[in-house]
Amino acid sequence: MTYIHKLAPLSDACDDARHFALEVPRLALHQPMIMNGLLALASRYDSRCTNTSSDIESTFYHNKCIKLLIEAFAQPPETWDSTLLTAVVIARLYEENDNETDSYYHHLSGTQNLLNHEVIARFVMQGGLAEAASWVHLRQAIYVYVVRREPLEICLENFERSTVFRRSDDSAYANRAVYNFAKLMKLFLPMESPDGDLGKWEAVEREIQEWYDARPVSFKPIFHKAADISSDRPFPVICFAASVPGE
Repeated sequence: MTYIHKLAPLSDACDDARHFALEVPRLALHQPMIMNGLLALASRYDSRCTNTSSDIESTFYHNKCIKLLIEAFAQPPETWDSTLLTAVVIARLYEENDNETDSYYHHLSGTQNLLNHEVIARFVMQGGLAEAASWVHLRQAIYVYVVRREPLEICLENFERSTVFRRSDDSAYANRAVYNFAKLMKLFLPMESPDGDLGKWEAVEREIQEWYDARPVSFKPIFHKAADISSDRPFPVICFAASVPGE
């Protein structure tokens, strides 16, 4: 219940279909790799919420998940599927809830390797859980970008094949915003030395402006109050008519 009510909505923040809340628990019933990953994640979250020092339970399930992940990665790439991608994303979520392992973000690298592989690229195009897990991975990568200011090599071209660029629902627009921010971060923290090409920045700026101009009414606030430092209000107040998808 901890996973379904507390953790899954965070992964489904840009997904109206709520794949992580609805499909992943069902998948766990016949996929031990997913089941152990969810038990480890939920146990770790509960330990943090209750200030419990012991992590024996979460470590036990996490180790079982990792063992199955290693075995799956040892198979030919043709066998890698959305279940493996989802398990790696869950393992990364575990790391985000563990201060010690989060310093290394091992499984974020594993997900990156999957998304950059041609076998997995097709899953990004077909929708469903594989596509949802791919977008969660991108948000995980952005987390590392922002916190560590370290560039990550991500094949954003794979995301351009996603169904979100052919849809006009709220989830699609939310994920496009994530994609635009990822493009900005790749320019801001490039893998190589900046080449000073302003054209790339201008192209991204145009894409963001196009997204902003075409955004649906649900993305437009019904109330806005500007920030006012003198009144001890450093952030603006922005109210929307609906909650974030997945809440």
